[in-house]
Amino acid sequence: MRFSTIFKNEPLKSYYDPTKTATAYINGQKLSITVTTSNGNATVKMDPAEIERYAASVTGREAYLTIDLSELSVTSATLSTEIFKKLAELAADPSNSLAGVTIKFADCSVTFDAVALKAIIEQATGADIKLSVKVNPDLSVSQRRTVGGLNNALVIDVELTSNGKAITDFKGGSVTLEVPFKWSGNVVVRGAFLTDDGKLEPVYRELRNGAVRLVVNHFSKYVVYTEEPLPFTDVDVNAYYYDAVKWAVEKGVTTGTSATTFSPDADCTRAQIVTFLWRAMGSPEPTAAENPFVDVKPEDYFYKAVLWAVEKGITNGTSATTFSPNDSCTRAQTVTFLWRAEGSPE
Repeated sequence: MRFSTIFKNEPLKSYYDPTKTATAYINGQKLSITVTTSNGNATVKMDPAEIERYAASVTGREAYLTIDLSELSVTSATLSTEIFKKLAELAADPSNSLAGVTIKFADCSVTFDAVALKAIIEQATGADIKLSVKVNPDLSVSQRRTVGGLNNALVIDVELTSNGKAITDFKGGSVTLEVPFKWSGNVVVRGAFLTDDGKLEPVYRELRNGAVRLVVNHFSKYVVYTEEPLPFTDVDVNAYYYDAVKWAVEKGVTTGTSATTFSPDADCTRAQIVTFLWRAMGSPEPTAAENPFVDVKPEDYFYKAVLWAVEKGITNGTSATTFSPNDSCTRAQTVTFLWRAEGSPE
């Protein structure tokens, strides 16, 4: 095998280093692999027939072919289209458990599922397919401005090409990017697609033992970063409702039950639910001249919210003259309010 590294103040050179190796395996079973490196790229050669034999021997659980280049000083890998085609065929075959392929670099691992592999083959126009990964690449002015305002930002630029043409559409398939990422304390770790004009579009992320996994449906620039947690001591950063609470606070829908508590497990009253909905809609002024409810006073925080909700047909109160603002709002009532606020769609 031939490998390469970067010498300080010297151009990239090729050399053989027996301590640095590339490996390939399916659920721990090693396969034959030949790798030649040059100018930061690893050209990977494998026998499609051997991949098929090993894939056929794996049953009963989901398996991935892993091509591990993490010990090499490379940021891209070139594989034959024939290998990708064989992987797509095997991943689509229910008689074996092969689900996709993972290509591991030192700074990022890229995993393609069966649907993504099929889409890649359909778009490949050359004999080879090249995967490139850059960490903290060059950015546009807008992107630099956005990233500069983030905490501990790490940008990943991923590209897949065949015959010089970019392959970006996975046609419903998914690709998982896993990058080493360190964080400490009670911070929130985020992942987002970084658009050309510097906007952030959130993507699904998982935290795994000092690494972050991003599940994406196209290749471009992505950013991982941290942000300070909410001030509420009773809202864990990993709680399923964390983002919902953050959104509600940022939009002025609620301010919590105190400066440091949100009381996520407390019941909500009818007044609170109607007020949340009213604020989420932009706190519109009600046009009703009269208030029919004896238990809703002009000085109440929910006064305008209740009048607006009645005016819009979201609720009629608990009777002709009462709203019962302090009664608990049931789940059925809550979803009905939401449904009516959206125009009672079929």
